[in-house]
Amino acid sequence: MKTKMLLVVVLVFGLSTTASAATIYYQMTGNLTGSLGGNAFTDALFTFDFIGDTTGVTGTDPLLNPATSTSFLIAGFSAATFSEPIDVGVSPAAGIAGFADATAVNGLSLQNAGFIGWDLASPAGPLTAASPFSAVGTLSTSLGSLVFVDASNLSFTASLTPIPEPAPFALLGMGLAALGWIKLRKRS
Repeated sequence: MKTKMLLVVVLVFGLSTTASAATIYYQMTGNLTGSLGGNAFTDALFTFDFIGDTTGVTGTDPLLNPATSTSFLIAGFSAATFSEPIDVGVSPAAGIAGFADATAVNGLSLQNAGFIGWDLASPAGPLTAASPFSAVGTLSTSLGSLVFVDASNLSFTASLTPIPEPAPFALLGMGLAALGWIKLRKRS
């Protein structure tokens, strides 16, 4: 009898709790042309990482989520952070996602049909675009001003678990390819 009563209590309280906040990780990668701290770069590989809170999403279209933490790496430069507030955003009607400063003018975005209907609080991607929907403006960073001129080969991912750097995926892919090649040689 005590076991049944305990089970009922657990079920009632378990089902009556509201969803709690979860950390969400956004990552954009690709090639970027511009300058950082006055030093020009062309077609450099980049990774922008933003961390948000799933309960922080506001708006209807666009939806915005203020980043609670930011970091980025551009080939040829040290790792850095943005020195101003950054919002990750999506237009679920137009299928455009990206990030921008508080003015929503300076930032980087890409368009992909996979963003249509996306709520900014659930996992997405990786979604890609050969060219940006918008790559414009200047953002303040720990290494000086980051000026966007152009971008290409963009990829955007949102995950409820931290997103690993691309290098481990490349190693995993090479390892799987090697295993497949070995298996193929054993057959012949």
